[in-house]
Amino acid sequence: MASLVSYNTDVVFHYLDTVEYDREFQMHYHDIYELYYFVEGEADYFVEGKQYRLKPDSLLLLAPHAIHGVRVNSVDRYKRYTIHFDAKLIEPQHRSFLLSVFSDNEASGPQEVCYSNLRKFDLYPFMDALINCNNLPMSLSEKLRSFYIEALLAKLAEIHHSFQHPAESTPLFTKVVPIINYINQNLTAYLTLEMLCEQFYISKIHLNRLFRNYVGTTPFEYITYRRIALAQHLLQKGMPAKDVARQIGYRDYSAFFRTYKKITGHTPTQEHTNPQE
Repeated sequence: MASLVSYNTDVVFHYLDTVEYDREFQMHYHDIYELYYFVEGEADYFVEGKQYRLKPDSLLLLAPHAIHGVRVNSVDRYKRYTIHFDAKLIEPQHRSFLLSVFSDNEASGPQEVCYSNLRKFDLYPFMDALINCNNLPMSLSEKLRSFYIEALLAKLAEIHHSFQHPAESTPLFTKVVPIINYINQNLTAYLTLEMLCEQFYISKIHLNRLFRNYVGTTPFEYITYRRIALAQHLLQKGMPAKDVARQIGYRDYSAFFRTYKKITGHTPTQEHTNPQE
């Protein structure tokens, strides 16, 4: 397995080339932006209720707090790049335009997140520049990485506006999408597995099986991740932790505290405000 990781406080770059086989969706989210470039292999990617069958030279644009995960489907070679970056790395006057390709942008509204057949746009030099930046002296690397990220995002803006038909997602089973939509629309309300079963006339066993097959996790785990992602966003906006717990549907603050720490790796009170402006 070939793996390369480049890390600093603003950017995490990861290149992976492996033949490892993993049929489980690795569900997670970040409070920063992510670019996922799929090079080779057989894999499905889940993003907020949509499942994509990836083709070589496919790109996913993942906004902060989007629940997502990949499932590798064969022992054939699997190769991909990922870049995680903080919005503060981008000059304030450039942020609105350069981040407009992501689906959380208020001006552009919801958008597709997956694009295929990008070989002709030759994104590799942009990613290689980030790799090489890591080998430079720290003082120079710190100055250049923001330019390299902005150059890559500018290229993605060009790609985004040239695509009229983004990559199509693979169809989910007809009952899954309405359930996911219902969860997201009632995320701050009191939700139980029994309530979902009653709402959609489905048994617990069948509901869990559908989520395992098409979402990669259980309904309970999906609700928990979505709520903690929302909680992190609210905390970063400055809302007190106990108010956040109530806001996202937790009646017991201690349960919220334990769950938040388990998923994020730190306590709610340690969450710092991280404005995007």
